[in-house]
Amino acid sequence: MVSPVVRQFTILLFSLCFMITIVACEEAPTEEPPTISAAQLVTTTLQPPLPLVTQTALFTATLTPSISPTPSDTPTPSATFTEAPPSPTFTATPTPTLAGLISTTGAATKRVRRGPDAFDFEQIAALEAGAEIGVLGSVINDRGETWYLISFTDDEDNIVTGWIRSDLVTLDDPNLVPEVTFGENTLDAENATESPTEGPTPTPRPFESATPAQTASPTPTGATVEPSQLSNVNVRAEPGNPARCETSRPVITTNDTVSIYWSWFVYDPELMQDHISTVEYQILLDGFLITDWDRYRGTMFRDPLENNNWTVYWYAPVGQLSAGEHTLEYRATWSEPISDGRAEFGPGTANEIESGRCTFVVIEAN
Repeated sequence: MVSPVVRQFTILLFSLCFMITIVACEEAPTEEPPTISAAQLVTTTLQPPLPLVTQTALFTATLTPSISPTPSDTPTPSATFTEAPPSPTFTATPTPTLAGLISTTGAATKRVRRGPDAFDFEQIAALEAGAEIGVLGSVINDRGETWYLISFTDDEDNIVTGWIRSDLVTLDDPNLVPEVTFGENTLDAENATESPTEGPTPTPRPFESATPAQTASPTPTGATVEPSQLSNVNVRAEPGNPARCETSRPVITTNDTVSIYWSWFVYDPELMQDHISTVEYQILLDGFLITDWDRYRGTMFRDPLENNNWTVYWYAPVGQLSAGEHTLEYRATWSEPISDGRAEFGPGTANEIESGRCTFVVIEAN
């Protein structure tokens, strides 16, 4: 059984829904649209139009192009630094310097020259015995002598480079001295001043051989003939007045070729160049001067005949001589004072002139 309350509530609910439906279905009044007269229409139409809005930009933007990034996968290669090749200006490789001392034997001072030869290069310094030097290298000259390229400090603390003969230097081990080429990283021969050789100023007439066609000529350059072998017989000119000249053979005939020879020795080889540079020889055969004598100068060597002292010989060929007695005269003077290591010679000394005279005989050949 439905309770009376529920029944009343249900009836009331249905009644309310029915009333809402009726109200919703009623027609709404139709509103008439507004009307406008023709004059109003014309007036409205002829009104000046409102100005059109021109879309003028308040500013013109200048577009800055955005930076296009460099693709990360193709980066600009950075500079690759490759080690540069050596510069064409060569830096000299340091040459090991060996410590040495000037020899204390012989003369009190030893001469340093511009090049490795006592005859061809001038002196540039004189070092006292025991002086400390540096030895840079060695070279063997045309005479077969070993010379050292050395460096030392002069009185003004300048480093000086020059050449000195190896036997005038004391080293712990000469085998450690490297070989060098003259003119390479050293004093150059082109800059050297060759010591002048004083030539004689003869007053006698030149010597003329009895048989000029047989007169020997100078030894050609590169010849291996020893000066003493230029002629069949050698006759010595020397100081003093021996009864007879010293000859290499006791008998000389008209068929023999003859050379006149003489020599000079020194106790210190460094002194020889002083003699050669300043001496003036006058060698006369039968009153006639032998010319061009210096063309026949030999090399310096230790001569057993002169107590193993350093000696130079001159051999001047005069050709074949006529039969009879011949007179040989010797005279030596110097333009400046010199020393042989024991005595002084030249102007202002006790030995300003050396002279001698001797004779020899030539017999007719069979």
